[in-house]
Amino acid sequence: MINCAKLKVIDLGNNLIMDMFPEWLGVLPLLKVLVLRANQFHGTIDHYGLHPFFTELQILDLSSNSFNGSIPIGFLKQLKAMMVVSSQVSSTYVEVVASVAASPDYQPNYRESVTVTLKGQETTLVQILSVFMSLDLSNNKFEGVIPDEIGDLKSLKGLNLSKNSFIGGIPPRVVNMVQLESLDLSFNQLSGEIPPAMALMSFLEVLDLSYNHLSGMIPQSSQFLTFPVTSFVGNDGLCGKPLPLLCDVSQAPSTAATHVSSSSSKEFNWEILSVEAGFLSGLAIVVLTTLLWGNGRMWVYQQVDKLLLDALHPWIRGHHH
Repeated sequence: MINCAKLKVIDLGNNLIMDMFPEWLGVLPLLKVLVLRANQFHGTIDHYGLHPFFTELQILDLSSNSFNGSIPIGFLKQLKAMMVVSSQVSSTYVEVVASVAASPDYQPNYRESVTVTLKGQETTLVQILSVFMSLDLSNNKFEGVIPDEIGDLKSLKGLNLSKNSFIGGIPPRVVNMVQLESLDLSFNQLSGEIPPAMALMSFLEVLDLSYNHLSGMIPQSSQFLTFPVTSFVGNDGLCGKPLPLLCDVSQAPSTAATHVSSSSSKEFNWEILSVEAGFLSGLAIVVLTTLLWGNGRMWVYQQVDKLLLDALHPWIRGHHH
């Protein structure tokens, strides 16, 4: 297959193939769709070679296998086509499917169709999509943290990492995926808060963060209020709409409030310090002026002598007796 340089679609889904990840397919220069879903693939998906690797790939579906290990950062960095944000806003599924044959009765047997899980439902796409990008690693044995570099795949419209063993937080750079329409991180071991900036992901239509260990307040934006309760269930630490559990603001002040309070406290301390410094400076000037002035200097000397005599008088009397 490595000699099939014009291949655009490889769909081996729903078979009984038992193999490691076919990393060597990455050299195919025109490959746009690779579907290996529902087989018996196993092992890691590391990228070992120095050659270009899946640079034109738009759809990668490795779901429902037994892949394990982490998502290598080097692997993500090779997916160049998924990093280019398309100028077309809407999903347009258009491409010339087959050239017209000489015979008028000619009907192509294969119309380059592929089945992907799109927004939670299996959808058969009848043509290669010119701008559609999807990464599905769901229902495997992946583990470790989700690399922040996954946010560099800015042209993705679908990202499904559900039913794995990912730990750590939701990567902050996921908010860079400005065209993402569907995000499924359910059934993992993710913890921490939902990044507030995710509220700005205006194209997001389907979100599933259920059954993790997330905590804190759900972003209360118009975008997040469109998601159902089922998007957040199974996270005992989450609170706020659409969940019935309201956040206790009095016991858990927001980070912003704490920051403001801390800043105000620092400013207050500086003000006190400024007043003290001003007072001491003024006192020093008065004393200095007094010492430099003739009569004032004599008066100061007399006061110092009197102070010393008062202090030493008891000792002198005791010593004399």
